[in-house]
Amino acid sequence: MGNIIGTSVSKKLVLKNRTDLETVSGGAVLEESISTILITRSANRKSREGGVRVFRRNIGLNLARFLFKSDNPTIRAQMVQEILRINMFEPRIRFSAQDVQISKDVLIDPYLWNIRIRYTIVSTGETKNQVFPIFAKERFAQVLPVITLPNVA
Repeated sequence: MGNIIGTSVSKKLVLKNRTDLETVSGGAVLEESISTILITRSANRKSREGGVRVFRRNIGLNLARFLFKSDNPTIRAQMVQEILRINMFEPRIRFSAQDVQISKDVLIDPYLWNIRIRYTIVSTGETKNQVFPIFAKERFAQVLPVITLPNVA
């Protein structure tokens, strides 16, 4: 049947040989897509700041406005609402607010947020349970390698 999800160029941009870029396929495509959307700043209508995507300024989230604030239930609820916008940008997956968990363990690392998303791949019905760690310090944010968790019924 072939790969339903697709194949794309790896965001690591590694050359396999002198002429071919490394590609990713299957679930790795979705992991990279979600990670990219999580960390990409979209256009902000209120401040008229442009997004970082030149031709698609509205793609991405505005998580940075939350990552650098103190952690509290209101901030987490606003983050969940922002994360739900991934459904608009990534039509290959679906999830709801109940599928998003946000945690921060200041004893381990005060700059590390863990965003856990349990999503369903639309084309296959397969459920993935993944943690997207985001390191955020001094106005800089980076998604660390994704952690895939076992699915629990």
